[in-house]
Amino acid sequence: MTHIRNNMSCRRHGFTLVETALAVVIVGTGVLAMVYAQETIHQQNRWGSRAARAARLGNEIRERCFNLSPWDPVTATTFWGAEPGETSVIDYDDIDDFDGVTFTGATGPIDGGGVVIPDMQGWSQNVTVEPVDPGDLSTVVAAGTSDVLRVRVDISSPAEPGGPPELITSVTWVQSW
Repeated sequence: MTHIRNNMSCRRHGFTLVETALAVVIVGTGVLAMVYAQETIHQQNRWGSRAARAARLGNEIRERCFNLSPWDPVTATTFWGAEPGETSVIDYDDIDDFDGVTFTGATGPIDGGGVVIPDMQGWSQNVTVEPVDPGDLSTVVAAGTSDVLRVRVDISSPAEPGGPPELITSVTWVQSW
């Protein structure tokens, strides 16, 4: 009997080195997975924030164009683009004046009032205006032959400060009169 009692009292207490190492590996893997998941969420939040800002910048141009006529009030359809003497966004009095214009750096991006938005260095709004066939909005027609215009604003920004700009989104709409 004494032999059994002594054998039972020699039971080990605690963990072996293998058990401890296995526990460290399991906990370490869990921690790394949580860190990776958190970084992924941060990246998605950054992209979502940039996409929302880009959509806003596209809609600022839309707001600027909302009440403008398609053609110049003086030269009508004779001249496509900004007429001579129209050198800034404040001078633009019709939608075709915006064709081919990029608002970036010192000239933009701009808000709906034509004012440069501060603290948006590196962002740009590139505007394309095209007259389209009213029956087929995918068909571009000659300037002055349609009262339907398709406007596209491509919004770009560098992914990293000082990096090359990349297209974030395009905002497109059709205006007709």
